[in-house]
Amino acid sequence: MQSAVLSESAVPAASPQDRRAAERHLQAAYAAHKAKIYAVALRYGAGDQAFAEDVLQDVFVKLWHHLPGLADPHDVGGWLYRVATNECLQRLRKRQFRTRVRRFFLIPEEQSPDPSPHEVTDTRQRAAQVFAALADVDPKARVAFCAVHLDGLTLVEVGAMLGHSKGYISKLVKKAQQHLQHAAQAGDTP
Repeated sequence: MQSAVLSESAVPAASPQDRRAAERHLQAAYAAHKAKIYAVALRYGAGDQAFAEDVLQDVFVKLWHHLPGLADPHDVGGWLYRVATNECLQRLRKRQFRTRVRRFFLIPEEQSPDPSPHEVTDTRQRAAQVFAALADVDPKARVAFCAVHLDGLTLVEVGAMLGHSKGYISKLVKKAQQHLQHAAQAGDTP
């Protein structure tokens, strides 16, 4: 990791000596922990090297920003592991959400995993149409529908979250589905 990459304003050091000390701590932490953090990210990312590299970079950027506030900047192994784990989980949740959206609304089952630019454009247009139709749904029904179909929550979990019974949540989800089906039949969505 090169110190030339670090921005001048990243660490609010009181003096140039403090900044140099922070750079030394960061470089030492990077040298000592990069392989372990990369391995953790590689495992979470199921062998995806780009995923692991992105996580590694983000973890050490976070370390750079948090270094002044750490109790012992020489002993950051546990902190780095925790941040790496959280970063991986967050990225996986985002990836899972995008996959659910694509599966539920947007991409036909027969579409290839590497869509053409035309397919990507069609998918984006369908997404915009679906989300526009969702915007017309009663807010409570929209939240229930998205929580069940996009976030993967059960009707009971959504009911607890919104303070309603499982049966009422089921009705809200059905109402949103019917609205989307009606919009699709009317030509407002694919």
